[in-house]
Amino acid sequence: MILKETINDTCTDNLQSWHVTTSSKAEDYGENDGYSYNYKTFVFYTKLIFLIIGVIGNMFCIRIWMKKEFLTMSRSCPCITLAGVDTIYVILAFLNIALNYLNETRLFSINAMTCHFSAFIFGYVLQMQSFMVVILTIERAVSVIRPFWIKPYFTRKTMTISVIIISILLLLLNVYHGYFNAYYGRGPAGELGCAYPDNIITDIRQLLWGPIPLLILLPSNMLIIIRLLYRQKKRGSDQNPETVKKSNNITVMILSVTASFTFLALPSSIHILCCRHLPTFYKILDHLNILSALNASLNFYLYLASSKTFRVAAKHHFVSISNKFSHFLLSSNATVTPLDTSPRNQTGSVENP
Repeated sequence: MILKETINDTCTDNLQSWHVTTSSKAEDYGENDGYSYNYKTFVFYTKLIFLIIGVIGNMFCIRIWMKKEFLTMSRSCPCITLAGVDTIYVILAFLNIALNYLNETRLFSINAMTCHFSAFIFGYVLQMQSFMVVILTIERAVSVIRPFWIKPYFTRKTMTISVIIISILLLLLNVYHGYFNAYYGRGPAGELGCAYPDNIITDIRQLLWGPIPLLILLPSNMLIIIRLLYRQKKRGSDQNPETVKKSNNITVMILSVTASFTFLALPSSIHILCCRHLPTFYKILDHLNILSALNASLNFYLYLASSKTFRVAAKHHFVSISNKFSHFLLSSNATVTPLDTSPRNQTGSVENP
């Protein structure tokens, strides 16, 4: 009897310790992330708001940049591409958090197919974001520091070719990474989902996503700011004031986009590069992804805040859409057959006047 009680006590203690260990491990590794329901609800509705304002803003952005007066500009193709990949990102970010909120899973951890697709699409979209911002920043830096280089080297054609070449190269890299390099299993932090081996493809992908764009953006923006301050001191030179003002507005617009990307989007990429072996990797990444989703939904509103030309074009476009919608409603009402109120005789036929 004493032996039986001892065995039962031992089994009970081992069972309790096993449950504690499993719960703690799951909470650390992200299988059961340990977030409260209120926090998940907050993140869900936050990303839903980002989805709505981001999709609407980016669609307006694409439509305005495709107008004739904007399409001739050298930066039109990078801006249209940036709006497109931003739209894809806010949709993916919301889908990922919706799965976590409703089904306690994530897009990359459902099965092997979603793992490979997530590794491909997230890497491609985020790298395209980075390089479109880099192209815009380099173009603006050259236009501020060496204005005479813009027309021969930074034409609409050369910018479009650059965007196409970068898109193809990043597409090939991420197709290889997503479908041949990534695998479905347990990663270095112990989480079940999409994992990447420590090899040169993984390192190149992460470097192209964060550190390399950062090394280009920081000195370029510093040179732009220094040049703008120097230009302010030499106010009243032989340059046309309207031309200088317009150039400054464009520069401020690009600087605001670059600042948003640097402070909101790059931290998550640097975290993925440096901290993917940590047990709390996914917890920190979830917080940083909120900032990345905010960055992907902001550009249209940054253009509005910093560029008068863009505000005027957006206003005209909005008025045009409103007029078309009003015309559609009026035409719909006009198709309704009006009631016949003509006077009738006793037999029910209409009386002749």
